[in-house]
Amino acid sequence: MNPLLRQALDVMVGRDPDRVAQLNGIGFNAYDSDFGHKIAEVPNPTPNQARAVWKMLAKYKAQLKSAGIDYDTIPEPQPQVLNGTLSWDKVAVVLDTPYNRELVNAIRDLPRAGRKWTGKTWRIIPDAENVPPLLDLIKRFGIEATKQALEEMERARSAKAEVRDLSEAETAIALDLPAEQLGGTLRPFQVAGVQYVLKTKRTFICDEMGLGKTVEALAAIAAAGAFPAIIICPASLKLNWRNEALKWIPGKTVSVWNGGANEVADITIVNYDILSKMVTMEDGKPVRRPDLLPRAVVLDESHYAKNYKAQRTAYCKAIARGVPLRLALTGTPVLNRPHELISQLQILDRLEDFGGFWTFAKRYCDAKQGSWGWDFSGAANLNELNERLRSTCYVRRQKADVLKELPAKQRTDLTVPIDNRPEYERAVADFLEWVRESYGKDAWANAMKAEQLVKIERLKQLCARGKLTAALDWIESFLETEQKLVVFGVHQDVLEAVAKRFGVKAITGETPVKARQEAVEAFQRDPTVRLIVLNMKVGGLGLTLTAASNVVFLEQGWNPAEHDQAEDRCHRIGQTSSVNAWYLLADNTIDTAIYELIAAKRTVVTAATEGTGTVEDGMMREIVNTLERG
Repeated sequence: MNPLLRQALDVMVGRDPDRVAQLNGIGFNAYDSDFGHKIAEVPNPTPNQARAVWKMLAKYKAQLKSAGIDYDTIPEPQPQVLNGTLSWDKVAVVLDTPYNRELVNAIRDLPRAGRKWTGKTWRIIPDAENVPPLLDLIKRFGIEATKQALEEMERARSAKAEVRDLSEAETAIALDLPAEQLGGTLRPFQVAGVQYVLKTKRTFICDEMGLGKTVEALAAIAAAGAFPAIIICPASLKLNWRNEALKWIPGKTVSVWNGGANEVADITIVNYDILSKMVTMEDGKPVRRPDLLPRAVVLDESHYAKNYKAQRTAYCKAIARGVPLRLALTGTPVLNRPHELISQLQILDRLEDFGGFWTFAKRYCDAKQGSWGWDFSGAANLNELNERLRSTCYVRRQKADVLKELPAKQRTDLTVPIDNRPEYERAVADFLEWVRESYGKDAWANAMKAEQLVKIERLKQLCARGKLTAALDWIESFLETEQKLVVFGVHQDVLEAVAKRFGVKAITGETPVKARQEAVEAFQRDPTVRLIVLNMKVGGLGLTLTAASNVVFLEQGWNPAEHDQAEDRCHRIGQTSSVNAWYLLADNTIDTAIYELIAAKRTVVTAATEGTGTVEDGMMREIVNTLERG
């Protein structure tokens, strides 16, 4: 022990009679007294004991100063050199040393994820968080590290840091992907998202809604050549996935599974409700069907599998097990309820990167044991969790982050199924029969305009009713992102159904002006009011709804100006974000036909007369041709 340190210890325990005889008030507190007196009796304390004394005396600087001893001049004792080694075993660094209590405590201070005691050695998987303290630890204890171990630690640290930065990157270098393999051009931040996926392989894509998670997932599958691929999604999104897959990965076969017999394709799309079709049961547990050999599995709206006790979650785990490329897509901020991440991390085979179930639960869910069992509903260390996710398996960008990469206003069409197909088909047949009887009559272009509109509006209304179930599911999923949403529709029964489902009042022509304004003010000012439901003609003019940057149209008018004006309730002075306009279109119906015609020929549709809409002859003929083609 250094002489200055020995002198300071002796003064504190009263073993320096010359000093103690002249001073009062010098001595240890009750907590330190026993240890201090015992070490003072040891002739030759070990380096670790001396270091413990030096650390303890730091709290008694003032007392030592009054005795004429400057604590800051006492050299810091170095820990015992353990003659241990740190080597590399192809996966982790292996720390092999004689037992040392201080070393064990230092190892336990390292981030928990990726370290394990084997009974003889410590195995530590290096990453950006644990490499710096690990390097300090081996220096402090004189542990000899092999050249390969040091190189692998630096490589892991750099790789993790790169992944962390890429998780919120706004741009990246171009993908090495031939143009013919991708049916469009990715935005720069989407390229960065794909590169993150290719680096991590098993990851969340949590970009804010409207930034193109679907496109990123499909582009990543194409870039990795990960076919066949299985897409698991809510039923209301199956057709949209089909359309996007056909657009973005041309030349690949696509199969959408429904209730009957189904085929496996390059891209197979299935909804959560019928996942049992993809598994068999062995010893009471689900196992992926042997004829399904996916190289990629995507879980869209992956929070559907957040309950680790649910059967659908067990099916997801079985289908994804062993698959090289696994993606969990959700725009919902998952960090509000960390326990919901557990099953999703298991599906991605990432939970061990966070120390396993119990480490994750205790560290991030503030797990507590109560009289009714363990409670995992809490939250703790969320900043740390976010950092570990980003450096491991979590990419998320928000519209505000990549605003300069987005147009000021963008439109997205989503194809959804209808559940009244037989009724709709009968109405189409009746309409076409009326058209065949009416062609050739001179009244076609004039007297029958009102009847044309009535009959087409009937088809549009059937579409709206048929897609209502899918629309409600979409709105519910959107609201889980905790963003505000403006919903526009046309028919009273559709608006009332949405309003009833979500406990709000629909704003229609029958809504008093005062009540209308109160609803708008509440939506603008109250963060807990996240939904407003409006008739397109009533709510499409004169209102300011800039608290939201997302608008969804459940139905379409005839006049593009109606949509432009409705979109501009959000896209106006006071808006600080890019506006997304979503159009939910009923699959293979007049709905999609009208959308395509308006989008392609926005100048074809005449201005609406006051209180009603009209459709020109040319557009009417195109709609008839579309319906006749089926």
